[in-house]
Amino acid sequence: MSMARRCHWLAPVDGQPLWGRKTLRLAGVLIVAAAASLISPAAATAVIPSSLLPGVYRTSVYACSIAIGALPYVSAGAAAAVAIEAVAQRWRIRHARAAAVAFALLFPGCDCAMSSFAACLRLLPPGLAGACIIWSGCCNPIALVCTAAVLGPRMLVVRMCAGVIAAVLSAVASSTVAPGSHCSGNTSHTGLAHRFVVNAAGALWSLCAVACMSALLLVYRPHALANATPAAAAIFGSLLSPCSTADAVLAGAFFREPRAQIAFIFASQALDFRQLSLMYRTFGSAVMARSAAAGLAALAAACAMAA
Repeated sequence: MSMARRCHWLAPVDGQPLWGRKTLRLAGVLIVAAAASLISPAAATAVIPSSLLPGVYRTSVYACSIAIGALPYVSAGAAAAVAIEAVAQRWRIRHARAAAVAFALLFPGCDCAMSSFAACLRLLPPGLAGACIIWSGCCNPIALVCTAAVLGPRMLVVRMCAGVIAAVLSAVASSTVAPGSHCSGNTSHTGLAHRFVVNAAGALWSLCAVACMSALLLVYRPHALANATPAAAAIFGSLLSPCSTADAVLAGAFFREPRAQIAFIFASQALDFRQLSLMYRTFGSAVMARSAAAGLAALAAACAMAA
């Protein structure tokens, strides 16, 4: 069976090629950015009350630094996805599937790479793909190293156990999705550069939204986080949606209680806006809902283990 029949996930939609829609969106971003660059700082701040200027400035700096910091990892994920898709087209599909699983589980960088890499996980069964995405956020190598260094070996064990629970439950819950129902499109008529741009552009759109939300929370966060309950810590983590390189550091800085720390960490990677939107974009609402349910169950288990 040809690759085109296995996974048609770049075909034209509603008579309009995906490349055309992505190009128009990218052109719109560039036009807005060019127009914004022509506005002087004095003109931009004249309409903002002076009491809000420090917060607005810090929010913009945080948002830009988050997005810029994610760019290398987004590029790495998009490049890896293109390489694996090329393997699937020109050699054997099982080799591409093995490479996709290995990258998702063992990539030693930030989990932001998964935002642009997840498209090639459509080569896998939905259950396995969902488990790979959850594990890459919760238990990638750099996340485990940072957790052990900041919060100690006990919290590392709790994080790994909760990651295993979430990945297994997500795989079981999503395995009932019909194989191929998460695939639509055709890669046979698209070049490598095209697919790289599509993967990276989709990831950057979602990351920019998350960066703005995270910057607002960092600037205007509540001051009583130290004694927050695990539920409040989980909500804060799901909204803040930090990268796996920073979640353990932020948990140690914001919260004192171990249950609140692990709730923040786990919600940041399994129940956050970025992760759920990635699941929805890549596999649809059914897989996203089942992954969220698995994450909630694992979050409860993590809090129980940390108590």
